Amino acid sequence: MTGKIVKHEGKDYLQIQDKLIPIQGYDDSGKPIISCWSEEKTNESGGKDCTVHVPCFQLGSKQQKVS
Repeated sequence: MTGKIVKHEGKDYLQIQDKLIPIQGYDDSGKPIISCWSEEKTNESGGKDCTVHVPCFQLGSKQQKVS
């Protein structure tokens, strides 16, 4: 899956489908660096499951009115 770089209010974001991921900077080859964190949990079979969390914004398809 590939994304595109979009700029909004002076900040760069990586857009993948309907998500915008804030870009922290770029590495020496120009690839975007994003922040993330992981969490490990022991599963029922004794192994480890790892979940990677990436902060992002979800783009809405239309503006919703607040009643």
